[in-house]
Amino acid sequence: MNTVRNLLKGSLFRNAELCVVLASYVFVTPVIVHALGDRMFGFWTLMSAFIGYYGLMDFGLSSAAARYLSQSLGKGDLDELNGVANTAFSLFSVIGAAVLLLAGIIALACPMFVSDPAEVALLRKITLMLGVATAIGFPLRVYTGLLTSYLRYDIIAYLSIAKALLSNAAICWCLGRGSGIMSVAVVSIIASLLQNAAVYASCRARYPHVKIIPFQFDAARVRLMFDY
Repeated sequence: MNTVRNLLKGSLFRNAELCVVLASYVFVTPVIVHALGDRMFGFWTLMSAFIGYYGLMDFGLSSAAARYLSQSLGKGDLDELNGVANTAFSLFSVIGAAVLLLAGIIALACPMFVSDPAEVALLRKITLMLGVATAIGFPLRVYTGLLTSYLRYDIIAYLSIAKALLSNAAICWCLGRGSGIMSVAVVSIIASLLQNAAVYASCRARYPHVKIIPFQFDAARVRLMFDY
């Protein structure tokens, strides 16, 4: 019965999440364009595109982690569950370090896109800030995988909805007070970090039996995840 209830709640709130996120973007995008102007909005779009490409570095490991975490739960094997979680955490940590390196390279390459020294400095700051936030988020993906394996899609949706509403409200408030692209970046970064922190706290409160120790991994599981 709990499984059916969780699936129904998850389905309902994931659909609600999609509607809220789309509606918030439709409402906020014209506000950002008007406040920042075409040029700064173009820069923000460019930086957002780079962040989107960081997601390609996942290599499907999020799906693999959720799959093998779920398999361990189905067996009722907590030792295996912890082994999978620790291996996934270690792999995501390595990817996070690679994202930091890539962010540094992109920051160095900013003069290829703009010529104004002030704009180069601004873009470098934003690129590095977004890169750091994304890098931090990668290891924490294992906790999203844990919620997924327990069928708690509703919690994932709650947090995503809260992030969309609060971050976009904060962006509108900042822009209404005359702030610029840096405020948009700061709000977006803080919102992502808070969402990740909330996912972590939710998992720690609900599943204290899952113990993640940095860089404790099983080499056999690394190959298994990449094969998946």
